[in-house]
Amino acid sequence: MKTKVLDLIDFKKVDSLLEGYSKTTGFVTAILDLEGNVLSKSGWRSICSNYHRVNHETAKNCRISDTLLANKMAVGERYHFYKCLNGLVDVAVPLMINNKHVANIFSGQFFFEKPDIAIFRKQAETFGFDSAEYLEALAQVPVVSKERVELAMDFLQNMAQLISELTLQKLEQSELNRELEQKEDRLSKIMLAANDGMWDWDLTTNSVYFDPRYYQMAGYEADEFPHLLDEFQKRVHPDDVLYVLGEAERHLKGEVDRFEVNFRFLMKSGNWLWIQGKGVIVERDELGAPRRFVGTHRDISELKASENALAESEERFRTTLYSIGDGVITTDTDGRIKMMNPVAEQLTGWTQQEATGKALEEVFVIFNEDSRKKVEVPVRRVLREGVVVGLANHTVMVAKDGRERPIADSGAPIRNKNGEIIGVVLVFRDQTEEREADRSLRETEEKLSSYIRNAPDGIFISDENGNYVEVNPAACKLIGYHEDELVKLSIADIIHPEDTEIGLQHFHRVKEKGFAKGEVRFKTKHGQIRYWNISAVKLSETRYLAFVQDITERKLAEAEIWQSHALNKTIIESIPGTFYMIDKNGLFIGWNAHQRDEIVGQPESLIGGMYAINTIHPDDRSIVSTKIEDVIQHGAEVFVEARVLIKGGPDFRWMLLTGRQIWINDSPVLIGTGIDITGRKESEVELYELKNRYQGLFENSLIGIGLATPDGEIIESNEAFAQMLGYSVAELKKLRIAGFYVNTNDRSNILKILEEKKQILNYETKLKRKDGRIIDVLLNISIIRIKGKTLLQTSCQDITERKQAEEKIMEQGSLIRIAAEKAKLGGWNVLLSENRSFWSDQVAAIHEMPSGYAPLLEEGINFYAPEWRDRITQAFSDCAKKGIPYDEELEIITATGKRVWVRTIGEAVRDENGKIFKVQGGFQDISEKKLIEARSREKDLQFRKLSANVPDLIYQFTRKPDGTYCVPVASEGIRNIFGCNPEDVIDDFSPIAKVLYPDDAARVIDDIEYSAKHLTYFTCEFRVKIPGKEIQWIFSRSNPEKLPDGSITWYGFNVDITERKKSEEALHQREALLSKIFDVLPVGLWLADKEGKLIRSNASGREIWGAEPLVDRSRYGVFKARRMPEGNEIAPHEWALTQTIEIGATITDEMLEITTFDGKKKVILNYTAPILDKTGNVDGAIIVNLDITERNDAEEALRRQNGALSALNRFSIELSMLQSEQNIEAWITKKIKEISGAEVATFSEYNAAERTTSLLHIEMEQGKIGKLVSLIGTRLKNIKSPITEESYHELIGERIGLRASLHEASFGAIPRPIGTAVEKMLGVDRFIGLAYLLDGRLYGTTLLAMGKDTPDPPREILENFVNMAALSIKRKKAEEALLESEDRFKKLSSFTFEGIIIHNNAVAIDVNQTTVELLGFKRDEIIGMNLFSIIHPDSHALVKSNIPKPVATPYQIVMMRKDGSFFDAEIEGRNIHYNGESFRVACIRDITVRKKAEEALSESEAKFREMAELLPQIVFETDLHGNLTYVNKQAYKISGYPEEESLIGKSTLDFYIPEDRERAVENIKLSLGNQKKSPSNEYTMMRKDGSTFNVLVYSNPILKNKKPVGLRGIIVDITEIKKTEQELMRAKAKAEEADQLKSAFLANMSHEIRTPMNGILGFADLLENPNLTGEEQQSYIEIIKKSGARMLNIINDIINISKIEAGLMKVNWQHSNVNEQIEYIFTFFKPEVEGKGLTLSFSTALPLKEAIVYTDREKLYAILTNLVKNAIKYTENGSIDFGYIKKGDFLEFYVTDTGIGIPKDRQQAIFERFIQADISDRNAYQGAGLGLSISKAYVEMLGGHIRVESEPGKGSCFCFTIPVTNHGNPGTTKSEPGNKQPKQFSEKLKLLIAEDDDTSFLFLKAVTKTYNFEIVRTVTGRQTVEYCESNTDIDVILMDIKMPDIDGYKATRRIREFNKEVIIIAQTANAISGDREKAIEAGCNDYIAKPINKDELMALFQKYLE
Repeated sequence: MKTKVLDLIDFKKVDSLLEGYSKTTGFVTAILDLEGNVLSKSGWRSICSNYHRVNHETAKNCRISDTLLANKMAVGERYHFYKCLNGLVDVAVPLMINNKHVANIFSGQFFFEKPDIAIFRKQAETFGFDSAEYLEALAQVPVVSKERVELAMDFLQNMAQLISELTLQKLEQSELNRELEQKEDRLSKIMLAANDGMWDWDLTTNSVYFDPRYYQMAGYEADEFPHLLDEFQKRVHPDDVLYVLGEAERHLKGEVDRFEVNFRFLMKSGNWLWIQGKGVIVERDELGAPRRFVGTHRDISELKASENALAESEERFRTTLYSIGDGVITTDTDGRIKMMNPVAEQLTGWTQQEATGKALEEVFVIFNEDSRKKVEVPVRRVLREGVVVGLANHTVMVAKDGRERPIADSGAPIRNKNGEIIGVVLVFRDQTEEREADRSLRETEEKLSSYIRNAPDGIFISDENGNYVEVNPAACKLIGYHEDELVKLSIADIIHPEDTEIGLQHFHRVKEKGFAKGEVRFKTKHGQIRYWNISAVKLSETRYLAFVQDITERKLAEAEIWQSHALNKTIIESIPGTFYMIDKNGLFIGWNAHQRDEIVGQPESLIGGMYAINTIHPDDRSIVSTKIEDVIQHGAEVFVEARVLIKGGPDFRWMLLTGRQIWINDSPVLIGTGIDITGRKESEVELYELKNRYQGLFENSLIGIGLATPDGEIIESNEAFAQMLGYSVAELKKLRIAGFYVNTNDRSNILKILEEKKQILNYETKLKRKDGRIIDVLLNISIIRIKGKTLLQTSCQDITERKQAEEKIMEQGSLIRIAAEKAKLGGWNVLLSENRSFWSDQVAAIHEMPSGYAPLLEEGINFYAPEWRDRITQAFSDCAKKGIPYDEELEIITATGKRVWVRTIGEAVRDENGKIFKVQGGFQDISEKKLIEARSREKDLQFRKLSANVPDLIYQFTRKPDGTYCVPVASEGIRNIFGCNPEDVIDDFSPIAKVLYPDDAARVIDDIEYSAKHLTYFTCEFRVKIPGKEIQWIFSRSNPEKLPDGSITWYGFNVDITERKKSEEALHQREALLSKIFDVLPVGLWLADKEGKLIRSNASGREIWGAEPLVDRSRYGVFKARRMPEGNEIAPHEWALTQTIEIGATITDEMLEITTFDGKKKVILNYTAPILDKTGNVDGAIIVNLDITERNDAEEALRRQNGALSALNRFSIELSMLQSEQNIEAWITKKIKEISGAEVATFSEYNAAERTTSLLHIEMEQGKIGKLVSLIGTRLKNIKSPITEESYHELIGERIGLRASLHEASFGAIPRPIGTAVEKMLGVDRFIGLAYLLDGRLYGTTLLAMGKDTPDPPREILENFVNMAALSIKRKKAEEALLESEDRFKKLSSFTFEGIIIHNNAVAIDVNQTTVELLGFKRDEIIGMNLFSIIHPDSHALVKSNIPKPVATPYQIVMMRKDGSFFDAEIEGRNIHYNGESFRVACIRDITVRKKAEEALSESEAKFREMAELLPQIVFETDLHGNLTYVNKQAYKISGYPEEESLIGKSTLDFYIPEDRERAVENIKLSLGNQKKSPSNEYTMMRKDGSTFNVLVYSNPILKNKKPVGLRGIIVDITEIKKTEQELMRAKAKAEEADQLKSAFLANMSHEIRTPMNGILGFADLLENPNLTGEEQQSYIEIIKKSGARMLNIINDIINISKIEAGLMKVNWQHSNVNEQIEYIFTFFKPEVEGKGLTLSFSTALPLKEAIVYTDREKLYAILTNLVKNAIKYTENGSIDFGYIKKGDFLEFYVTDTGIGIPKDRQQAIFERFIQADISDRNAYQGAGLGLSISKAYVEMLGGHIRVESEPGKGSCFCFTIPVTNHGNPGTTKSEPGNKQPKQFSEKLKLLIAEDDDTSFLFLKAVTKTYNFEIVRTVTGRQTVEYCESNTDIDVILMDIKMPDIDGYKATRRIREFNKEVIIIAQTANAISGDREKAIEAGCNDYIAKPINKDELMALFQKYLE
C-alpha cells in the first residue's frame, strides 16, 4: 500500500521544490520512507555525504537516526527535533497521505549552539576520518536559532500537506479512472451485445463520431473513413439521403421527439445494408439551440430481405396464378372453395365471387366419360390421404351452363410450415383440343403412308432414337441398301463421321422445334461419300420424317470455288482486331492474323474446315452455338461474351464476340469480330467474389438469456440472467417471469407487442431483484418453436449503471453549462497576498491534476509550455500590477506530459480602496478548436486543389431577391459542364440557361423554385447542349440556405453522367436481348428463385419435359428420373438443384433418364448453376436440360471420322509430294504398313493373262526376312498366287477383305503348315487384303499381316487409302505411257495439263488423257469423231471462223460431255506439220471453275465494298504513286469533302500536314518494298477546311502476281485519344509544378518566417538585460518593429496568393484618382528613400480632375507599393522614379531604378511564386518572392499586362497597364451608412474603444492622446451596443471585430438600427482581403487592420473629424 502510494508522488517536482527551499533557507532537505530509504534530497552537507553516510558505522547511526529517532514524535507534535547519533541536529516533518504516515520530510544538519570540537575530533580518530578535513566540513554546518528553524518548518509542513493533497488527488484520480474504464468497458460490451453501432454528431463542427461497431457493421475497418457528416451522406443510398436528412431536420426543429429512420447504407463490399437509425438531441447551447445529437444504428437487412422476399413471392404467386393456362382452384380443409383463377372461372362457368365458400362438388362436377357415372373429386382423397391425386382417364367436367369438357391433371395438399394440411389446390385443363389433335394426327399418318411410297425424293422415317422404321424406294436408291437392310440401321450408322454432331443437332432441333433443314454428308452402302440436302419435320413424338436430295455435284463445285477464294485477305488482315467468317455448317472459312496463332494454334491454311464451336469453352458452347444459328438461320445481328480456348484449352480468354449475316453464293455466312475483355471479366469476378468478412457475432455470455412459456413459466436461463436477478439458475426456474416486473402492465404490453410484431427489440423496463433492489434492463424478446412448443426467448442486459451514468452526465452537463456561461468551462483565481492559485475541478482536470488542487502561482505558470511562459508571466504581471485584462491562447503541458491548447482569461479584482488584491479568470481547453482550425485550413486547401482539378462543377448558386439567378462561385469544371467560364456567370445566369436542353429547361427551373420555396435539397438530372458537342447528361445536387437579404444560395456540385446514362440504356437493351435469347435458345432452360421454387422455363424446356410444373422444393417429386448409368431413382431431395440452392454448388454433365409428363423416356444432360448476387450469396439458380439420347453413338462416330480424316490428310499431303522417279508401288507398301500398324505389308502385281499375282515389294523388319525365306523355301518374288474367277470378282467387289490365315490370304499359294509357321514367327493372327482397281480392272493387291495386339485400322482409312493409291498408280502409269507415246506427243508434252486434240478438218486424229477425262469418252471413241458433235450448236460459228486461222487466240465456247452435260471451255488452236502432213492442234481448258470463281470474285469484291462502307474508319486503296483509287463514304465524312467532289485520283500526300509527308513517303516505300503489312503509324492530317486531326494508319501492299501494285488500308481517327493523352500530360505537368511550388513555398517560408522571428525573439531576449542603455533599448525596439512589419507583409502576401490561387480574390470596382495615389505613395516612401541616400521623383500625365479611372483602388495601390518597395530594396545608390503616361485607352504605369538589375534569363521567372531575380544569392535580399507574383495577378485581374526591362548593374524599369474606363458619374458616390459632416476637431470629442484585449486598448489609448478625446471603453459586443443605446453623444467608435458574445459586425448592425450618425471604424487582426467590404456592408465607415499603424489611424481621424 505505502509503496504504491509513494509511487504516485512526482519526485521530480518535489526535488525542484526542495532545491528552492535549500537555496532560500540554507537548510538541508530530504524525504525518506519509514525504512530509511532516501526518496529525495537537496543541499546535503559534505560532513554527511562524504563522511557519516560513507563509513559503515556512522552510516548505521544515520539509518537509526532516520528511522527510530525521527519517528519518536509526541502526540500533537507537528514536527520533531532530534540529535542524530553522529551529533548533528535534524528535524522531521511527518508526511501523511490518507491519514497514514508513509514518510518523513527532513531538514537540518545544523546546531542550536556551537559544537564541541573535541567530540568531533575524537569521532574523526574513532572512524578513521582525516581530522583536518573532517573539522573543516564540520565548520560548514551552521549554528542557528530554534526560532528561525521553527519559522522554516511552516514551509515544510505546507509542503508536506501539498504533497499529501496532490498524491491523494492522484490516488483518487487513479481510482476514478479505473472506475471509468470499467464503466466504459461495460458500455462497450452492452453495445456489442445489442449488435448496434453508435454515432455522436457535434452540430457545431458537423463532425460525427462513429464507434468501431458502426464501421464493422458495414464491413469497414475502424476509422476507415473520416468522422464527418459528408462521409456518412456519401454512403447513404441516393434515394434515401433527402429522407434521412429531412427526418433529422424535423427532430432538430422539435417537430418530432426522436429521430428514427430506416435507410440503405453502402457497405465496403459495394452492397447496400439496411439500417435502422435512432437518435436524440442530448445537448443544447445557452440559447437552446441543438449542439449534440447522438444515436445508434442497427442492421435490419435480414428483416428487409424477408419483407422483400415475401412481397416478391406474393407477386410471383399472383402473376403465375393469373397467367397460367390451366384452371386453378384452392379449397380449405372442408373442401370449400377459397379462390379460383380466371381460367377456372371460364371452364366452370362460375365466377370467384359466386363460388367462394361453396363445396367443390357443387362447382367442379365430373363424371366418367364412358360409364357416365359421377367421379369423386380429387380434393376429398387429398384431404383423406395427404397425397397428390391425379384424375382418371376419360374424365369429363360439366360446366355451370351444362357444357361438357374432357379434362386432365390433379390435386395436391397445401401445407403450412409445420407440415399440416391447410387446404388443397386443384389444377385442371381442358383436353378438348388435345383430343381433336390426336384424331387429326391419325388421319395425317394414313395420308403420309400413301405419299411416302410414291415420292420422287428420298424419304426416311425414324423413331425418337434415330432408328429408321420406314423408308421409300427413292431412299433405298440413294443409299444403296435394300429396304429390309435400311430399317435395321439408324442415322448414326450412315452419317459421315465428321458430320455426326451436326446431324444429331439437326435431329434434336426437329424434335424440339418441329422442323429443321440442313446439309450433311452420308455414306452409301458401297462407301461413297454423298452430300444430302435434308428437310425434316416432326410427325409425332415418336416419328420424324426427312426429305433427302443428293447435292453432291453442287457441293464439289462449291468446294472448288471456296478453295480459290481470296476473301479479300488484305483488308481483313488490316482490321485491328480479331475477324472471322463462319459458313452455314459452322465451319471457319477465314480468320485474320490477329490472335489466330494464340487462340487456334494453326496456320491459316488449316483454319478452313475447322468447326468454330470447338474453339469455345464447353460451358459457353450452347449459347455461342445458338448465336451462330440466329445469324445463319435468321439474319440476326448478335453480341455474346464467351470464353475462347487457347489452342484447344484448358486456358482461355474472355472475348466479346459479334456476328452478322452476309450472303456469299446464295449461302448465308457469319462475319464477326472478337474483342478481348478478359481483364474486365476478371475484375467483375473479383468484384462478385468479395464477401462481407466482418460480421457482428459476439458471445452471449455477458447477456442474460432466458426461455419462458407464453404464460410466464421460466424454462431455461443462463448464469448471467440468474445473477442479474440475484438468484441461482435452479431458483429462477421455479419462478414466473411476471413477478419480476416493477410495472405490472409491462407483461401484458409485451405479450400484445409480440402478438403484433412477433418480436420485441430494445424494450427498456425495470425489474426487481431477489434482494429487493430495482434494476434497469434492456429486453429483446422473440418467439421460437422447440419440439412443437411456442416459447419466448429473452435476452436481458442490465443497464442500471448506464442509467445512473446518464443521470450523472445530465447533472454534470448542467453544471458544465453553468460553468461555461460564467467562466468558459473552468474558473480560477489567485489571492496575491498568498501567491496561491485556486482551480475549479474543470481547470484541474484540464491540467490532469486532481480536483481541489491549488498550486502556488509559480507552479501554475510552470504548467505552460516553455515558449509561452514569458508571455503568460508578463500578461499576469500586467494584470496584477496594472489591472490590464488579458485573453490569451497558449499551450500547457499537463501532469502526464500532454500538450493542450487553452484559452486563459484574466482580470484584476480590486478592493473598496481600488487596490488589486486578486486576479481571477476563466480557463478553457481549446485543443479541439485548434484541431478544427488546422483541419479547416487543410480542407480549404483540399477544396482549392479539388475545384481546380476535378472535371466536375463545384458551385455556389444564388437566387437574388428579385428572382434572377447568378453563380458567384464556380470551379473550373463549369467549362466541361456548361461550356462557359467561371467569370461569365458571376452576375449572369444566361450562359447556363442558353445551353439547357429545351425539353428540360422548364423542369430545371421548377425544381430550383421548389427547392427555394421549401428550402429542400435541389436534386436534378437534366441535359445540356453545348455548341459543337454532343448532348450531355448532368446530375446536380445542392443544399439551399436563405440569407438575411432574402436571397437564397445553394452550395453543391454538378457531375457529367452522360456515360452512366449511356450504360443504363445499353444495359436495358442488353437485358431485353438476353430475355429474348432465353426464350429462343434450343436447349431446355429453367429458372429457380433462391428458395428453389421453379419460376420460369423456355419452350425447349417445356418440350423436353412435356409440361411446365413450376413447383417449389417440396414438390420436386413430380419430376421422375433415374441417374445414369447406375439407374438409381432420384428422390426429391437428391436433385442437383437442391445442392445448388443450399450450398451454391455447380453441377455439370449429370446424365439422367427421365420420364416426361407425357410418358416418354428421354436421356438428358442436366446442369445446374447458382445465380449469385453481388455479395456472393445464392439468389437463385439456372437449370439447363440437353436431350442427348443419341449423343454417345454420335461422339464415337465423330472420333472415327476425325481419325480417318487425319490419316487421309497426311497420306494426301505426302502423296502429292511423291517424286516421279520414285517406285510408287514400293512407296505405297511402306506407307500402308505405317498407317495400319501391320507387322508385314506386301504389294503384288496382277497378271491378267496368267490370272496370278506376283510379289513385287515387301516391307518388314530386316532381321526377319531371312527367316521368312527359310520357312517358305524359295525366293519371295517367286511366289505367285492363283486368282480364280470367283476370287477375282470378290477382289474387285469388296476391295478390302479379311483372312484368318496366310494360306487363305495367298489364295493357297503357301501351304497351310508353312503359313502357320510364318504366322507364329511373325506374331500375327490375321491378314487384311487390299485390291487396287484401275478403270474397274484389278491392278494389284496388298496383304497386311496384323499383330495379335494391334487393332484393325478403320475401314474408312483403308478405303480412302486404296482409292487414292489406285488413282496415283493410274496417274503414274499414264505418265509412263505418255513418255512412250509417239513423237508427236513429245511435241505436246508441255500441254499435258490441258485437253489436247489433234484433228484434220474437225475430225479427231488423236487426243491426250486429259481430253478423255474432260469429255468422259474413251480415247478410241473420240478418235475419228467429228468434233462439232461435242460442241454446242451456239458455238459452231465461232469455231468455224477460227479453224482457218494459223493461230487462233484463246476464245470461249460451250462443249458437251459424253453424259450430255455442258461445260464452259477455252479453245486455243494452231496448225502444225508432221511427216509432210498438216494437222491442227487444239488445246481445251475447262473454265467452269474459273467462271464461277470470277463470279464469286466479283461478288466478293462487292461484299468487300459493302463491308468497307459499314466500317466507322476510312478505308482506302492507292496505286503505286499514292493516288487514291478507292475510298469509302467515311473518308468524305471525316475529311470534310462533299461526295460530289470525288477524292479518287487525289494524292494521299495532299492530306498529310507538310511536316509528316516525308515520313509518310518513307513508310509507304517500306511497305511496298517489303511486301508486308506495315506497322501502324501516327500522323496528322488536314480536312478540307484546313483543320487538322490525328490518325493511326494501317496499310498492306496490294499484290498481283506477287508484285505490289498499290496499297490498301484503314485510317483511324484518334483525335479524341490524343486529346486525352495531352490532357493527362498537362495534368501531370500541373501536378509536378504544384509539387515544385510546394517545395519552394516550404523552403522559402521556412527562411522568410524564421528570419523576422529571429529578430523579434532574439532582440526581445536582449531587452531583458537590465544593463542596456536607453539608446540601445530604442534601437532594439525599432528592430523588433521592423521584423514584425516584415512578418506581417509575408503573412499578407501568403493570404493574397492563396486567395488568388483559389479564385476567391475579387475585384472591387470603384472610381479612383490615380494622381492622389501617386502623390500619397511619394509622400509615404520619401523619408525611407532619402534615408538610404537616394532620390525619389514622380510624374503624372493627366490633370488632377481628369485622373479618375474605374478600377480597384486597393489593388492598384498594392501594385505600385510593391514595385516601389522592390526598387528601394534593390537600389543602393542613384535614384528611383515612378509615374504613368496615357497610351490610347490605357494608362501605363512605370517604376524605374538604378539598382542591381535583373539578368535576361531571369526576367520572366521573377513573376513566378517564390522566385527572386538571383536564385544563387536569394538570401542577400529579404522577401518571400511573392510580391511580383501577386502584382502580376492583380494587373491581369484589372485587365492589363506587366513587363520588365532591365540590365544587370544599370537598373530596371517595371511597366504595367490598366484600361481607362469610366462607369457612372465619378462625381457622385454611393453614400455609406453613418456618413456625416465632420465636426470641428477643436471640440471635446467622445471616443468609444470597443476592445476586449487590454494591450490593444492601452495602445489605442496612447495613440489617441494627441487628440481632444474623452475615451470610454467596452469589452464585449453586447456591452458596446447597450452603452451606445444609453449614450447618444458618442462621436467615434473603434470597433474590434472579434469580441466575446457577439462580434463587431453584429454589434455594428444593431447600433445602426438606432444611430446612423456615429463614425464607426472597424479594427481586426484577420487582415483578410475582403474584410473591408464586409465591414462597410455591416455599417462601418472605414476599416483598419491590426497591428494598427498610428499614421494610418491618424489619417482616418483626419478624414472623418477635421
